[in-house]
Amino acid sequence: MKFYTMVMKDQSVAAFTISDSMGVFFCGAITLLLFIIFVVYLKTSERIYLYYSLFLLFSLFYGFAMLRDISGFDNLVLNYLRGKTRYIEPFTILSFSCYIFFAIALVNIRRQNRILSRQLHVFGMVAVIYSLLYFVFYPYIASHHLFIFVGTRILIFSLCSYFLYRIYRKIQSPVKGFFIAGSLFYLVGSVIASVRYSDLEVPFRAFYDLSSTSYFQLGILFQALFFALALGERVVFLHQEHDRGQRVLIEQLSVQERVVSEANRQLEEEIQLRVNEIIAIKEDLQEQERKRLAAEYERNLIRSEIQAKQAQINPHFIFNNLNAIKYLILQQESGKAIKYLVRFSRFIRAVLDRAEEDIIPLERELMMVYDYLELEKKRFNDDFTFRIENHIDNSGCYIPPLLLLPFIENAIWHGLLTSEKEEKQLLITVGNTCPGIKITIEDNGVGRDRILSGTSGKTQGSMGIPLTRERIRLFNHNNNDKKITLNIVDLKDEYNNALGTRVELLLDFYEKPE
Repeated sequence: MKFYTMVMKDQSVAAFTISDSMGVFFCGAITLLLFIIFVVYLKTSERIYLYYSLFLLFSLFYGFAMLRDISGFDNLVLNYLRGKTRYIEPFTILSFSCYIFFAIALVNIRRQNRILSRQLHVFGMVAVIYSLLYFVFYPYIASHHLFIFVGTRILIFSLCSYFLYRIYRKIQSPVKGFFIAGSLFYLVGSVIASVRYSDLEVPFRAFYDLSSTSYFQLGILFQALFFALALGERVVFLHQEHDRGQRVLIEQLSVQERVVSEANRQLEEEIQLRVNEIIAIKEDLQEQERKRLAAEYERNLIRSEIQAKQAQINPHFIFNNLNAIKYLILQQESGKAIKYLVRFSRFIRAVLDRAEEDIIPLERELMMVYDYLELEKKRFNDDFTFRIENHIDNSGCYIPPLLLLPFIENAIWHGLLTSEKEEKQLLITVGNTCPGIKITIEDNGVGRDRILSGTSGKTQGSMGIPLTRERIRLFNHNNNDKKITLNIVDLKDEYNNALGTRVELLLDFYEKPE
């Protein structure tokens, strides 16, 4: 007995330290899961998500009540709850009662076994009443709380084992396996926590490295994992059932449709005769109108195709930058990830604001290019440098949105980042030409020959290049008097060695096209 008492005293500080760290993690994880489940409840209004939200809420209160004095977690509410047995026991039992109601709904016990459903419902209501009575009469039973704790746990664990066995034998559900596994983790964690709390002698010194709170929280976390899997499996199952019901309904409707189809066919023939007569009468008048509408339709169709190509480019850039943020988070570079995300949000705002525009001022396009280059530069740890030289007056100068970004992305990804040069440079120049303006994007990367040969590590160019070529073609087709010319030049030295790539865009217009 002295040995175990000594072990518990020597390891109490370490146990509480681990418990506090785990408690902070527990509270954070439960808060995130509670937010997700409660949002699902607000969208679906299903009670099962309400029960599980309440279970998580009371578990979170329990976690807050068990936190010790930790920097950043001390406030009036936590100091009021922290370490108060009067609150800890009701929170624990209330979360357990919500778990019972959640279990009834999750594995659909009420429909399959009404007796078992009523028993579980009574069990849950008794747990609620006990928690309320415990809170009210705590001043009178405080000196006996350990005895009451042990007695109630023996009763609860016995009933839980009995009901889990009944569910295993009597209930059929596609999520029963996940529910049983999660409940076992919850039960085992509670039993171990109760043994640890009651200070029973256990012949394993490592057992005392964690506090009773940590064991209980571990059980809840593993249970939450399996219950999340169960809820996902339930959604899939309900969707499949809905599909089967739809197919049965369609088959029933098809029989009725065949009966009605014959009558509809005769009616359609009569209507068609009348329509043909009307068409014959109005044919001469409609011919001229048809030609006018055809010309207008072709113009609108080309405009729609341009917008569609632009819409394909937008998610391409968003996907690449989201991957960059994901990479920084996986590398545990939270500071860089936050800065990257702030600039990325501004970049996305700019992209979305211009999504429906056919033409935008050049100044706005260059600002968006600058944000994108800053994003890529930070993303790759300043592995390259860039410079934007604008030699014209931006006022009154317009350009199709997102026209430059695919070429800049291609220069970075397939030209500079695959290069072994110490100084990787990207130069963007805007200047006047006659007529219109000339935009040049030049890099000192590996060149297109190496990209096409596959030696650079990338066997394909940017997806945005062919989309942008198609946008240019459609823009030129839709604006007979306004043209955009694209020219890509491979830069080489006197020995035919690649020095990089230059992209030249010639816009033979300066003002905004109509």
